[in-house]
Amino acid sequence: MPSMTNHIDPPVESDLWSDWLLRRRHGGDPGYERIVRSRVLEYRDRVLDGARLAPGMTLLDVGAGEGLISFGALQRIGQPFFVILADISAPMLAHAEHVSMEIGVRDRCSFVQTAAETLAGIADESVDALTSRAVLAYVEDKTAAARNFLRVLKPGGRLSLCEPIDLDAAVQLAALTNFLRSEPANPNTPYLALLQRCRAL
Repeated sequence: MPSMTNHIDPPVESDLWSDWLLRRRHGGDPGYERIVRSRVLEYRDRVLDGARLAPGMTLLDVGAGEGLISFGALQRIGQPFFVILADISAPMLAHAEHVSMEIGVRDRCSFVQTAAETLAGIADESVDALTSRAVLAYVEDKTAAARNFLRVLKPGGRLSLCEPIDLDAAVQLAALTNFLRSEPANPNTPYLALLQRCRAL
C-alpha cells in the first residue's frame, strides 16, 4: 500500500489537524517517520483484528484522518466491502479521497465531514462495524460520541477502538511547542524538532 502521509498534498486549504498529521508529526526526521509509521500500522492491525470484518460489511471509520484504518480494511477484505470515512477535518477528508483515487478504491468509499459527537449524516443502524483510533481522547463530549457510535451500528455490530493513554503529556508538549514557536527572540529553536518527535508518540 502506498504511503498516505507525504506524497499527496490536500487539494484544499490545510487546517491545524491536517497540517500536523501530514507534515509535522515526525519533526522532519525521515528515520523517525519510519518508526512512527511502523507503530501506527501495528495499532491499525489490532483495530482491524478487533473489528472482525468480512466481505459484504459496511465499516464506519470515525476520525478517519489520512485513511490508515479505512484503506487497510479495504486491502484486507475482498469485495463486496464498503467504508465510510468520517472526519471533522475537511482537508483530511479531501486528502483521503485523493488517496482513494490513487489506489483505485474510490468506488468503495464515501466521505462524511462530521464530528464524532454527532456523526451527522450517518443513518441509524447503517453500519456493521465502527473503528476509531486516537479520536475519543480529543473529543470533549465522550458520552455523546459513544451514544452516536451505538446509534449508527446495526444490531450485533462491533466497535473496535484504540486510544492513547498519554494525552496529558501530548497536550503539554503541544502547548510548549506553540509557546516556543511564538517566541520572537528565538523562532528557530533547535528543540522544536525534538518536541515534534515526542508528540508523535
